[in-house]
Amino acid sequence: AGQVYYYLSPDGGEPIEVPNVELSLSQKYNGINVPGTLIDTTTTSESFRFEGLKEGNYNLSFSKSSEIDCDNNGISSTDLYYIEEHLKGTQPLSTYKSIAADVSLDGTVSGYDISLIAQYSVGIINNFNDIETHWIFKPTIGDQPQYQLIVHSELLEHNGTYSIDYKPLVLDDDERKISAYRLGDVNASYCHSSSTSNRGQVQFTDIAIDYTPIITLPIIISEPTFIKGMDIEIGYDEDIFNPLSITFNNSNKVVENYQTVSNLLSKDRTIKTVTWAIEEPQIVEGKIGEVSFNWNNKSGKIWLKEFQVNDEPAVGGISVIGLSDNDVVDGVNIINGLVPVELRLHQNYPNPFNPQTTIKWS
Repeated sequence: AGQVYYYLSPDGGEPIEVPNVELSLSQKYNGINVPGTLIDTTTTSESFRFEGLKEGNYNLSFSKSSEIDCDNNGISSTDLYYIEEHLKGTQPLSTYKSIAADVSLDGTVSGYDISLIAQYSVGIINNFNDIETHWIFKPTIGDQPQYQLIVHSELLEHNGTYSIDYKPLVLDDDERKISAYRLGDVNASYCHSSSTSNRGQVQFTDIAIDYTPIITLPIIISEPTFIKGMDIEIGYDEDIFNPLSITFNNSNKVVENYQTVSNLLSKDRTIKTVTWAIEEPQIVEGKIGEVSFNWNNKSGKIWLKEFQVNDEPAVGGISVIGLSDNDVVDGVNIINGLVPVELRLHQNYPNPFNPQTTIKWS
């Protein structure tokens, strides 16, 4: 019996219990009894427990799907920034965070892991490694990984994942603590209440502009901001707009300090981009990028579904300077100014039986 906790808490508080972890306790064949497997699944308030066990050899293993349990999956641009800092030797990762950073499960933390996390963040790939594992589970005692288990038990490692072998199970192991690591979540922000994954209810601003085949919208940070990492997700009306590009740039010429990976057509039918500092982070203000679409001449909406800087909601949005009373907004409703919203035919004068008449329309 025991509990499965997330490996760290970003605010130093009590780590959360991780739900939907499947624990499999398999009895090994002893030459007499037919081996079997017991399954238990954790919840947010209940631990795991296997009762009525007979003496014998067992293996306890752990698994969890990639489906998230909350609005925040814990993986963002700041994870990439801190791995970069680790590789440069500026800010080495702890043992725990190194486990989360090694998404490839090759036993090292490298630029390859950064590439995998960046591609996963924007939906280019769905898995980090060949065995499609998104979680690692390891026994702990206090605040240290528990490599020395109780007597007659052994920690096994296979393809970067772990299980416990009881050879044989002769003592109750009823206070087992298991640490859960979401691969890629170096900041340990999984399901953390202060993190947010979207901008909530979007308020749209109507913008009437003359039709042009390509429409480009600047993205603005409204106040000076020290940027370690930035996450942007943009939604749009698919039957009206076709995404062409999203770029990260700044008038202060600091773009060379950052790396960006983008996906113009994510599985969520949105544009996603992740940007992180590969050199000294900079203070940035004003236009930090722009997004361009092919426009099919009809009215439609474009909006910021997510805009975060350093894992906090960004102060800024889509620029509508000169087109609206606001400087920036979360969403725009693009209206073709050359296409009339309504046609009206007015009364003719004089009556149509005269040799000549005038008919006004608007």
